Amino acid sequence: PDRAPLPEPPAAAVPEEASQLETWSQEDEDFANRAYEEFSALTDQQGEYPSVEALDITLADKHDVHHPRSTALLQQVMPQFKNLYAQRATADQTA
Repeated sequence: PDRAPLPEPPAAAVPEEASQLETWSQEDEDFANRAYEEFSALTDQQGEYPSVEALDITLADKHDVHHPRSTALLQQVMPQFKNLYAQRATADQTA
């Protein structure tokens, strides 16, 4: 239930022609899903959103989750993570 669907790459960050061709690899998708799980856990624990750097370090050091483009991917998906978390928190409060 807390699994986040993989966010699409933002169109503004990619040239228009490339945005139609760019797809997420399974490795990117797996990393983003695992990153969202950890993002949610850290936010629950700390009461605030973790920085890209803190999330990247936690994934690597505590969970042995690595990706060659981890920082770039996390920077790209962080706005979606915040939106998904806020939506979940709002839904939990109304339930």
